[in-house]
Amino acid sequence: MAAVFLTACAENTAVNNEPDETERRVVAETESEDYLLRAVSEQALYEEDDEVKVRVKLMYTGSDESKEIRGDDSPFQISWSNIDQNISWTPRVQDSASSIVLEANEWYEEVYTAAEAADGTDESESFFADLQTEQRFPAGEYELEVDAEFLPVNSENGELAEEWISASLVFEVER
Repeated sequence: MAAVFLTACAENTAVNNEPDETERRVVAETESEDYLLRAVSEQALYEEDDEVKVRVKLMYTGSDESKEIRGDDSPFQISWSNIDQNISWTPRVQDSASSIVLEANEWYEEVYTAAEAADGTDESESFFADLQTEQRFPAGEYELEVDAEFLPVNSENGELAEEWISASLVFEVER
């Protein structure tokens, strides 16, 4: 009888071993004076048919209420690598000058998927065909390198001073 009671108690107090959302993510973060750069892969391990999503974020953490930054269309320069196939590429970016206002302690964010990654050079036709037509990453281990390069505008005198921050993360797509 005692054995039945102990078994019943053990079943009622079982711990849920499912990973929560934060355990499945991969986060790379770099801080530089008044700026914080963060790259987040929604998962460390994707199935081949999953949509790979990487969020790249920039936050102004200084004492002003906001900070204007100038640069290309995006403050981020992204480089992708498929480590297994030794293929690296950098998507084309528009070189139009733009200005972004970063509110203090609020994230500016861009999301990257296979569609954005596919806009690269044709080093391997079949690899890029999967990215472009299938809108998915082929199986393999990937590294994403993010450079945030921009010109913050000094609010007192309007001068520009270059900022550069870098972060990288690794995720995997399996068959």
